[in-house]
Amino acid sequence: MGVNAGVGSRPYAYLDWSLVGRPDEAEASAWVWKMVVMRLQGDKRGAEEEWRRAKGRNPFVHVARAWIWERGDPAVVRKAGMPGGEPLDVPTGIAAFYKVWTGPPIPGGFMIPMPGTF
Repeated sequence: MGVNAGVGSRPYAYLDWSLVGRPDEAEASAWVWKMVVMRLQGDKRGAEEEWRRAKGRNPFVHVARAWIWERGDPAVVRKAGMPGGEPLDVPTGIAAFYKVWTGPPIPGGFMIPMPGTF
């Protein structure tokens, strides 16, 4: 299942189910897509609250947010917009990740799954 221009409530439920509390790239991608769907459904305030919560729990969301903005279906992400006021380019997302990441450097870079791949 992908998130496309014809989204309804099904993708929201699917992406909400994908959040299992493991701070990794797959969860970050699901969390950001959930926020995109929330915005598409008119819940911009809820998406902003989710963004604040996500930043505190999973630093990968910084990279996922930028990656999805650049690589996601433009009919969806440009229409919905992204939560948060931070820049949306990938290098800035990576820099934001490393500001809060306390683990070792990520060998080989990041692998941000897109809908339908996790």
